[in-house]
Amino acid sequence: MPSRIAAPERLERWLPSALFAFGFALALLGGARLAGTPMFERDNVFFRSDTHRAFVDLAGARSEDHRRTSTHPVFVLLHNPLGQGLAQLFAAAGTQPELARRRASLALTAAAGGLAAALGFLLLRVLRVGVARAALFAAVLAASSSHWTFASIPETWIFSALALGAAALAAARPGGAEWRFQLAAVYAIAVVTTNLVPVAILALLRHVEGGAAGLAAVLRRAARSTALALVLVLGLALVQQALYPTTTLFFAPSSVTKETKWVKWSHWLERPATTVKILVRHLAFDNVVAPEATNQPHDGLAMASIEEAGRSHYRSRLGVLAVWIAVLAVAARGALRGALFRPPLLAALAILAFDFAFHSFFGNDRFLYSCGWTVFTVAAVAAAFEAGAPAGGRLGTAATALLALFLALQLASNWRFLGELAAAVGG
Repeated sequence: MPSRIAAPERLERWLPSALFAFGFALALLGGARLAGTPMFERDNVFFRSDTHRAFVDLAGARSEDHRRTSTHPVFVLLHNPLGQGLAQLFAAAGTQPELARRRASLALTAAAGGLAAALGFLLLRVLRVGVARAALFAAVLAASSSHWTFASIPETWIFSALALGAAALAAARPGGAEWRFQLAAVYAIAVVTTNLVPVAILALLRHVEGGAAGLAAVLRRAARSTALALVLVLGLALVQQALYPTTTLFFAPSSVTKETKWVKWSHWLERPATTVKILVRHLAFDNVVAPEATNQPHDGLAMASIEEAGRSHYRSRLGVLAVWIAVLAVAARGALRGALFRPPLLAALAILAFDFAFHSFFGNDRFLYSCGWTVFTVAAVAAAFEAGAPAGGRLGTAATALLALFLALQLASNWRFLGELAAAVGG
């Protein structure tokens, strides 16, 4: 009997490592598929992303242009030493210097993708999702169009996904140490300034789960946690400026006003129905299984995008989308049973609501930001799915088989999506 009990426990201990390897391998394959694109030479190759900028931030020299620290406050300080170190190791092994830098940046984004999958599994276990389904949903997260894409190209967003997953895990664990949450919160804000709002929501969750007595105490402690994280990021930004002279301080007034150019009230004023449709797509469908990518030229150069995808762009995805809708139907059954009325899930829904509201007027290509919410989409669906068809019995077995089928179809569909991205920009 003890050996029968120990075997599942050993399996659960090994699953995070297996999921890390799964996510890491997917990103390496994705990076190889997109290697022929101009993503290292210029920005705006995919979804208006700053791939060249992020490549320089990850593996470039200290003296190169790191001005986008205006919105990614300490990204360079936290990642560039690792990227430069890896590039030197690759170069020492005989790799040409430029290729060594490219491989270093891919190794870092791939590692972030793998870690995000591993943390996703741990988060789902805290949310009381069974071991098998938690592993399957964590694999769905790694194979999602959002995580697979941004773990395969030089960009900041997969690191944001990793940070938010870590912060959510630290906040959802009752009685967890404050320093763990602070570490994740600092990292999240350091990667992108807008993570301040999800961090504040997760700080509220942490102190609710920590047993703070009364609303006033929860608000006070959450505000203190968030403020401390922000102050630490400010201090790190000053250190970064001393080491990287081209740093732009994120709290300078010019940094704040510069970002107002991405505020597009026309999304609501000129086409509100289309804006709602795009946001719902990106939060619930496209971030998990993307439609066909097409070339949407930007400044006269090829750029892959799915922002304006229409019905025709989903035709080749009808099978996998039908299965995902079936998964959502099971989750809806669980939601009607109250599965989402727990503090961690309410926090996830609040973050999704923030992203919906914020990106209704900020940004041009919403898929670019999708790593900021995909872990919360998957977490909400997984928890509700578990309640909608509890494991055991015919319904539970059928539901688990449905989820496994979706993962297989998702892998094939999103692999095709990566090929479409490359084709759209001539790669």
